[in-house]
Amino acid sequence: MIPIFIFLSALTTPSSTSHTFNVNHTNINSLFTDAKNFYNILEIEIAFPLEQTDIALFDNPFVIVMTDSGYFLTNDQGTQILKYFPDGSFDRIIARRGVGPGEIQRITFGTRIYNQKIAFWDSIKGSVYIFNQEGDFERELNLANLLRKHRATPIGPAFAWPTEETFILSNAKLLDQPRVQAIVLNLKRNKKDNHFEASIRHSLSFREVDHENKFGIKACTVLSQVESRFWIGSPYFSSFTILNPHKPQASVLAQKKILFPEALTLKDFQDVTSDDTKTRFKLNNFKGSVFSIMPMESLVFVQVGALGFVPFDKDGHQLAEKRFVSPLTGLRDTHKGTAVFVTFRENIAKLERLLNVSLFEESPYDIGDGDQPYIVLMRLREKFKRYQPQHPPPNL
Repeated sequence: MIPIFIFLSALTTPSSTSHTFNVNHTNINSLFTDAKNFYNILEIEIAFPLEQTDIALFDNPFVIVMTDSGYFLTNDQGTQILKYFPDGSFDRIIARRGVGPGEIQRITFGTRIYNQKIAFWDSIKGSVYIFNQEGDFERELNLANLLRKHRATPIGPAFAWPTEETFILSNAKLLDQPRVQAIVLNLKRNKKDNHFEASIRHSLSFREVDHENKFGIKACTVLSQVESRFWIGSPYFSSFTILNPHKPQASVLAQKKILFPEALTLKDFQDVTSDDTKTRFKLNNFKGSVFSIMPMESLVFVQVGALGFVPFDKDGHQLAEKRFVSPLTGLRDTHKGTAVFVTFRENIAKLERLLNVSLFEESPYDIGDGDQPYIVLMRLREKFKRYQPQHPPPNL
């Protein structure tokens, strides 16, 4: 498992502004000229522990979805879904591992969907589980069964469900279209039995075929809604794809290469053999495939590798050819301008010393265990909230 926190002491030393992460300032928007690291762009709003009990005991929640009513999250293995109140107190377990109605096998992705509902992807069953804001189970959508007649297999895990009729899946296998990466589905609810029927609206071909032929296929695990469009992060390189599922035909709007000195490209793998997993791990983590996409009020930050974030506007224009190093790497979600990070309690103390701030607040749920999971909420600093695009949006 990739660590959810990397302690970057270089943030406080001159080396943090060396050639490693900086470029010629002609390639950086003036808004970011004085920003040396990610903490100059975002500020910490609060840090608090997640209550641990005999039935809610975990170190590193695999999935977290923030809502107005609190947090929906899984345990380390993704075999339970738990609900927490906004203050970090435990509410209840809302789904357990099993084979009965509402029971799960392994959850690997979660997101907010239409009508303020929350949904999770079960990678074993090929199903989506839907809950309301209170955490009540509503239904299971078994895509594996729905797509069988279309000779398609849902791979997941990332998905979006912006309207009841539109469902986007980041990875699918179509027997008669081997180059397809993602699909957009039309969903229609049968009013008689309340069940869904599915048909494929679009099949989207943007696979990295040459790379896959050598190293095998990896699933796209990063999909975020940015305004009315959807950005899918590459699991191979420093790049992402912008989709518009609402267009009647061409839904792949743009494939964006992220530009900065250490960007990961196909060229980096030329001398790497398929069995050299150590080198590939280093390339993905330190040069960087896309780890997360973080939409905020006026900006979008793409996490490239484990080391930092690259800023974009919401039309997909890159605003700095630079990664801004972050002291926190466990980004789990963004919601209404708030970024949700997760780390261990012991790292809160390190973060206090690193940033010279006070983060610990008295909490009845703090058990003093260094491995206790803490949520850290961060928001854009004021001048970045006020950013306005300096060029017309692309014709997408």
